Amino acid sequence: MKKLLFSLIALLFIIAGCSDNNINLVRFDQSDLKAQMSDYEFQPELPTKLPFEVEDVQFSPPPEEIQQVESFHFDFYGADEAFYLHTVKGKEVSSTLEDEYKEVEIGDHQGSILHQEEGNATLAWTENGVDYRLKYFSNETDESVIQQEMIETAASFE
Repeated sequence: MKKLLFSLIALLFIIAGCSDNNINLVRFDQSDLKAQMSDYEFQPELPTKLPFEVEDVQFSPPPEEIQQVESFHFDFYGADEAFYLHTVKGKEVSSTLEDEYKEVEIGDHQGSILHQEEGNATLAWTENGVDYRLKYFSNETDESVIQQEMIETAASFE
């Protein structure tokens, strides 16, 4: 009986170790970004988790000449990776590459992903009237890992 129990436990550890679900997201504190955005009426959601440790974040509000479109650009930098987030409210965003996007589920929402050159991808979705475009530049070359990291990051938005 002990051998059987030991074998089952060992088998569970082996299965867990071989799982493709090795996505490790790092918690991201949005408080500094939220403080920078406090003067603006438009308050898009931001990620609470990213697939890398953030070393630097840059925030860009829209230029004054196009302030009628509520649009922000955020750059999240890690040691060897980066996320660029573009948020737009009040104007539909489209791409010339829309036909190449693949549909994905982001929690309760639909989104679409485009895998570009190795390690680069774009995830797009709309939530509460805000269009989000998340671009990922990574050393990771496995498209399924990149896709899962992006979907989990998008699902963490608050």
